[in-house]
Amino acid sequence: MARMAVILYALLCIAPHVRADKLIMNDGRVFDGEVTPKGNTVLVVSALGTLRFARSEVREIIYDKELQSELDRQMNELPENVIPALLAAAKWANNKGLIDDAEDSTSG
Repeated sequence: MARMAVILYALLCIAPHVRADKLIMNDGRVFDGEVTPKGNTVLVVSALGTLRFARSEVREIIYDKELQSELDRQMNELPENVIPALLAAAKWANNKGLIDDAEDSTSG
């Protein structure tokens, strides 16, 4: 039961983070902000200011609406045996750079 509480807490922590686009770099770094592709560059407007990257350095751009929509879909499809589904959702969130501690909540 305590494990389920930890998993639920981890998933609830996702909500505040799902508020911006995600720019995932080839080297694994993730930047949150308003992402705008412009030719061979990609701009990210964030709390750090405006960051500019070569398009060739970018692995993936995930827009906020896509993230929120997928999270909503996963949460709405949770089965009665919810723990494996919560683990899968936490792993998905971790793979998308949504929460740093998702891996901790899914190990063991």
